[in-house]
Amino acid sequence: MRILLRSKLVGAYYAGEGQWTKDPTRAQEFKGGDFAVKEAIKHRLIKAEVVYSFNNPEHDITVPIHSP
Repeated sequence: MRILLRSKLVGAYYAGEGQWTKDPTRAQEFKGGDFAVKEAIKHRLIKAEVVYSFNNPEHDITVPIHSP
């Protein structure tokens, strides 16, 4: 399982350093969902979600981030 950060606005995954990618294999991987949330808050990302990505995209779990 990989933990990723995705923009719900554009459907792209966070690749680090302010970069985005449509390819989840090129996305930055986080050690935990809390790290992904902290990154989203740090960069003031709106409409973002944490994606718990499995080998089969049908099994992926998404959790919306509600930033303060």
